[in-house]
Amino acid sequence: MKLYTKTANEIDELKGKKQQLLIEKAGQEDDKIRIREMEGFLKKCSYTTRSLNPR
Repeated sequence: MKLYTKTANEIDELKGKKQQLLIEKAGQEDDKIRIREMEGFLKKCSYTTRSLNPR
């Protein structure tokens, strides 16, 4: 009976770790999407630079 309890506890712990990793991965994927959106926006923007010290 002790072995069963120990194994069940380990399974529960691993399930918790897996859930946490899935949450972290989802957050990372959201960050990647946001970065790609920002890159696309910046590529669309046209801008010119001006010298602050005109000659």
